[in-house]
Amino acid sequence: MNALGKQACRQKHSVQYWRTGRLLELLAQGRVDGSWLKYLQQLHKSSVTDT
Repeated sequence: MNALGKQACRQKHSVQYWRTGRLLELLAQGRVDGSWLKYLQQLHKSSVTDT
């Protein structure tokens, strides 16, 4: 997690950390099997998404 994510945690925001490559893999696979909306909803719930 970088400084932006740590600062957001200190300020009580929800933060998700994703490695960019892994996030892109999940979204690409999700497009194939229809689960990508689930991942997008998870991302949307966070105040900050840190990659």
